[in-house]
Amino acid sequence: MSKPQAWKDRRDAALPARKERARRALFKAGIDILEETPHSFIVKIGCGKVEYFPFTGGFRGKGIPPGSRGLRNLIALKKGH
Repeated sequence: MSKPQAWKDRRDAALPARKERARRALFKAGIDILEETPHSFIVKIGCGKVEYFPFTGGFRGKGIPPGSRGLRNLIALKKGH
């Protein structure tokens, strides 16, 4: 098994649990999930959309610093708006 394939297998095994945990945390924080893709959520924070990747913890969007990671940091970003 090649290294990239092993990474995909780990991701596919862990993703359902991580997505469910993220979904509950986002709901509890009052963040609306606008769209759900196989590997990410698109949420509304402030007046913009942010894409959150539960497996890596990364998120991106307009006005988001590069390399931003972590569910707690995403929720803290919402509190700042």
